[in-house]
Amino acid sequence: MKNHIRKYLLAGLLFILPVGITLFFLRFLMRISAGNIVGITTKYWDSTHPILAWGISLVIFILFIYGLGIFATHIIGRRLIAFGEYIIMRVPFLKTIYGVSKQVVSAFIDPNRMTFKSVVLVEFPQPGVRVVGFVTGKIEDTQGQNCYKVFVPTCPNPTTGFFLIVTPDEMQHTDLSVEDGMKMIISGGIVGPSTLQEGR
Repeated sequence: MKNHIRKYLLAGLLFILPVGITLFFLRFLMRISAGNIVGITTKYWDSTHPILAWGISLVIFILFIYGLGIFATHIIGRRLIAFGEYIIMRVPFLKTIYGVSKQVVSAFIDPNRMTFKSVVLVEFPQPGVRVVGFVTGKIEDTQGQNCYKVFVPTCPNPTTGFFLIVTPDEMQHTDLSVEDGMKMIISGGIVGPSTLQEGR
């Protein structure tokens, strides 16, 4: 009986936890997007059902973003954006935040650009301890040596982490795909292969 109960409790958790995490993420996205419009929607349609109000707000938000896209690609919009960026890039603190934010967002959104190129192992934060990292590019150091730019994400939140510049002999390539490497990070190593093979 004990094993029977534990078996189905675990099965239920394996079903509900991914669904709950996904819904939590969707709710977060809804709040930062359509959530700010719900108050306006219910103000003009006070008898609207809450779910319908959220639906209307989401449609308004999507149309708003779509309109911004049309404006940003139009010649007048491009000139206004270029003028705004010109002003921002003259402010010491703002130009750093804006420039980095724009590059990061472009890297993640652009489907023709691979943000992470491969999964590697690097010794961090001390010798003898290896962590999973993602190669984001190459760079030449002050000695003229070719090095790799490696992003080491934190667990279980991969949106934060550490940026390392390492030489080729300071890291080990793996056969893991970027998707499998990200699964390992998010799950804390629970989801992943039992062995690692050396890659290119």
